Amino acid sequence: MRKSSTGFTLLEILVVLLIVGLIASVVVVSISGSNYKTELRSATYKISRQIELARNESTFRNELWGIEIKRNTMRFLKFDPVTETWNSQTKRAYISHQLSENFELKLETKDVQQSPQSDELEDSTPNLIIEPSGEITPFEITIEYIPQNLAWYVYSDGLEKAEITTEKRSEYEELFAQ
Repeated sequence: MRKSSTGFTLLEILVVLLIVGLIASVVVVSISGSNYKTELRSATYKISRQIELARNESTFRNELWGIEIKRNTMRFLKFDPVTETWNSQTKRAYISHQLSENFELKLETKDVQQSPQSDELEDSTPNLIIEPSGEITPFEITIEYIPQNLAWYVYSDGLEKAEITTEKRSEYEELFAQ
């Protein structure tokens, strides 16, 4: 009488390894594939928070502030009434925010829809003005991930805080019509 051995055959071990490998590859692909979505969401929230922080700072200090938006760069400026010039902010929270090359910022305000410009930061003229009262130029900023044609939006009517959405707001166009 032959005694049966306990254990796994080579074929069973190979099948298990194949299944584990397939599961691991699916996980890796899904994680790396959503990296741009995470970066887009993160950039959108950061831009929104920085705008609100600048509004609070402008109100608290009773100063006129501005925001300059170019192709993939956003920077904060403060108006100097003595020299009548706009100066870049040097505080860490307001240092120029630059997105990677795959992202593009587009600004739409009541008067004009601005196409992306070069990122050379020579001209210090803000696209958005923040009054000491906390009012801001009504705007909609599109943050677009170009390779996937995916975008998020930050908008404000000028009085309310900056809000975020994943869809372009048709109601926002009505706001500009007023």
